[in-house]
Amino acid sequence: MRRLTSMQQGKRVWRRDEPQEGQLNLTSMVDVLTILLIFLLMSYSADPKLFYAGADLIMPKSYARESIKRTVQVAVTEDRVLHDGQEILFDLPSYTTTEDHLNIDALAAMLEVKKLEIQRREAAERAKARAAGASAPEPDPSEAWKGEVIIQGDKNITFNTLKRIMYTADRAGFPIQSLALLAKTQ
Repeated sequence: MRRLTSMQQGKRVWRRDEPQEGQLNLTSMVDVLTILLIFLLMSYSADPKLFYAGADLIMPKSYARESIKRTVQVAVTEDRVLHDGQEILFDLPSYTTTEDHLNIDALAAMLEVKKLEIQRREAAERAKARAAGASAPEPDPSEAWKGEVIIQGDKNITFNTLKRIMYTADRAGFPIQSLALLAKTQ
């Protein structure tokens, strides 16, 4: 039984004892699910070839088909150095140091921090394995710290710039260096 009040003001107030049915707006839900599906498809990658380079980075192409593994990545454009999409150094051509003309201090500091993070993570994993039980296997020496870095260099950077980046990475404890290239179609 419905009871109306305040009819003079044009408002209808329903009593609480009557259940009201809610309606599901299916169009809005389909829109949300479509956007979520598109986002997941765009962000999915089965291969660890994740590059965090800026739009102004034009990488050289190669016919090589060797897959890369996930490791520290440094992107170098004509005037900037980036790591994971964050600018480490800008105005690279005019950057000079007094004591060592090849070493890039900002890049060296970032690489040192990454090295310490990786070593700390590996030590924590070993400690967790030891705490899990005495039968935990010893760490494989081939999986120990190797110091690998992938350099994504713009195809227009000078050899001197690339040499400075590689020298700095080596001095910071990353002696194994790879250059990332885009695959050329045959």
